[in-house]
Amino acid sequence: MSKRQQGDELERIQDRLNRARTNRTSTAPGAAQDSSVTSRIRPSAGSTVASGSSSSAAATAQSAPAGTWESINIASPEGRMKMGSPLAGLRKGLSSTRGAFSKAASSRRIVGQDQSINLRNQENFGSPTFTSPIDDPSNKRTAMSRFRDEVSSRSSIMASAPFADEFNDAAPNAESEEYLESDMKNRLSPVLASIFGALTDCYASIAYNADRLYLNCARGGGGDKCFNIAIAAAVVLGGAFGIMALVGGSGSSSAIIPMVGGRVGAIQQLLVDAGVTPVEVLSDKDSIPYVALDWIANKDPAKLPTDHPALMERYMLAVFYYGSNPSEWSRNDQWMTEAGHCAWYGVECVARDDETQESGITRVYDDNDAITSIIFTGNKMTGPIPAEFGKLSNTLNLDLGDNALTGELPPFHENLKYLLVPGNQIEGSFPQHFQYLTNLHGLDLSNNEMTKYITNQINKLTALRTLLLSDNQFTGLFPEIKDLSMITKLHLQNNRFNGVIPGILRDYERLEILRLDNNTFTGEFPKQSIERLKRLEYLDLSSNDLTGPIPDIFDSIRRLTVVHLQHNRFRSTIPSSMTHLSGLKSLRLDHNVLTGKIPDSVAVMADVQHVALNNNEFSGEIPTFIGFVDDIAYLSLKNNRFDGTIPTEIASLFRLTHLELEGNKLTGGIPSELGSLSALGKLSVYENSIDGVTMPIEICDKIRRGEMEELTADCTDNKVTCDCCTKCYPIAE
Repeated sequence: MSKRQQGDELERIQDRLNRARTNRTSTAPGAAQDSSVTSRIRPSAGSTVASGSSSSAAATAQSAPAGTWESINIASPEGRMKMGSPLAGLRKGLSSTRGAFSKAASSRRIVGQDQSINLRNQENFGSPTFTSPIDDPSNKRTAMSRFRDEVSSRSSIMASAPFADEFNDAAPNAESEEYLESDMKNRLSPVLASIFGALTDCYASIAYNADRLYLNCARGGGGDKCFNIAIAAAVVLGGAFGIMALVGGSGSSSAIIPMVGGRVGAIQQLLVDAGVTPVEVLSDKDSIPYVALDWIANKDPAKLPTDHPALMERYMLAVFYYGSNPSEWSRNDQWMTEAGHCAWYGVECVARDDETQESGITRVYDDNDAITSIIFTGNKMTGPIPAEFGKLSNTLNLDLGDNALTGELPPFHENLKYLLVPGNQIEGSFPQHFQYLTNLHGLDLSNNEMTKYITNQINKLTALRTLLLSDNQFTGLFPEIKDLSMITKLHLQNNRFNGVIPGILRDYERLEILRLDNNTFTGEFPKQSIERLKRLEYLDLSSNDLTGPIPDIFDSIRRLTVVHLQHNRFRSTIPSSMTHLSGLKSLRLDHNVLTGKIPDSVAVMADVQHVALNNNEFSGEIPTFIGFVDDIAYLSLKNNRFDGTIPTEIASLFRLTHLELEGNKLTGGIPSELGSLSALGKLSVYENSIDGVTMPIEICDKIRRGEMEELTADCTDNKVTCDCCTKCYPIAE
């Protein structure tokens, strides 16, 4: 604090002590006034001197010579106000604002006690006559020390018992009465008041120095000083208005309910200190965490001590329970009972030895321990996933799939390894806070309602093995997953991704499943990427807008069991290397523009069960070698240009359930051997060139016995005589 600031502060202390003395002497009629102080202090408009019964001090102040006033108080705010300083008034206003902060931060008891100082017991106080250290510059350090000691002594006496009457004998002024009756919600918290008070002190100091600059400039100071006045004034004005705005905003907001005592308060403090739930939420009696806090503190039959290491985890489970409509749960075994939460349905804890188990350990037992897994698949839960789950530091597996959970995903603990929430109603974009889940191995957000782009923050998940984002509404280009070298399963199907499939996929040599179907990807088949994926077993690029040929690369990726390329615009023949996939289970090339014949090498596809070549431009005869692929259950060759007869070798496909041959140029008859296929449930041969034949009785008998559900042929115009067909073509108008 500068010299002039010290002088101002001393004058203000003198003013307060003088008014206290005036109050005392005014109670004794005819008491003498001490002019040693009042002659130097101008009475304030709201002081007791101005409004009390005695006016001698005011008269003395008013009768003081003008020259003496100016010479003594040229450094005071009042003196500078008289000189016309525009910043003096602002500084005074800031001081008033500072007082408002202090008053707002005080409690009812402190304000009441401050207004109830017992001024009748004056024998211990004495007559406050001080000599200002400013009057003796030559002995400034000594005078200042004496002054501080005397003020400290007087303050100690005023704070002692004779002056604290517990609101009984001194009438508070109108201002304190109005404050005590005000709404508690309009008061600042002590922390905010301290912050605002410090800001006010800071700006008051700036105002003081700006005021000095003004005086120097007015006395003919340098131009640089005058220039600084404008800058200082702008800073002070901006700060003052900012502080006043904060005061007004704070007065209109709801106050934070303070923490309570007892067991509830202890647990509340524990949760707040650990960052599990904010105090504002725990203090809101309408919030789910408040209900959970009340349960864990007052109603939980287990009554865990507040220092129990599993207390917070039990509280987190209670938050989830009360917020997810528990009355509709499919199962809630042991929940909210005295049993340890490790015995609650869906909760698994740290493994313990158990000789009764085949593995020798168990994770489900009647005790409260660290939770390692929460598995609630298909349990009819609703509501949001609570933010408290983000503090489950021991939980490695969180599986909430196939429920009706809503809202956005909260932040989770970095130790989490598996986050599985498919089949819910989760909203929002791909969370930015997922970048901190560096230990995550499995992430399944499929079949939700998530939107927008997948940002490059996903590259932070370097430990990820499984990434399932299917059946959402994600948009944009193929995600930049350039750093996920450990990934084995990538599901992006049924979204709104667009653009070309990038060549970066070639770096994911661990990839086993790649599903990009039902998007709007364009360009050609990503040959250079796919042929490098030696471990690939499942490839699905269907229902996009891919063009060009299907490359002959399948000798490089011979582990494939599923190849789905349907509903694109591929133009080529069937690659010969594709028939070398001896482990192939499902082949779908339908709805493209493929041409040529079915190669005879199809016979080596011994394990294939589903073959769909329909809706292309294949031609030639159906190869007889098809009979060697006896694992086929579904065979669709419809809507092509096949000619010739129906091979009787098809009757060797004893697992066949669907045979679709319509929409070709087949001739000849319908083999009666097809009636021996006990599993056959659908046969369609309409829209061919089969003419003048009768449906074999062996096939009709299957219809009559109910072994076949659908049989269709060209029987409307008598090209095929069939009295057992379920539908005849062409359909009669």
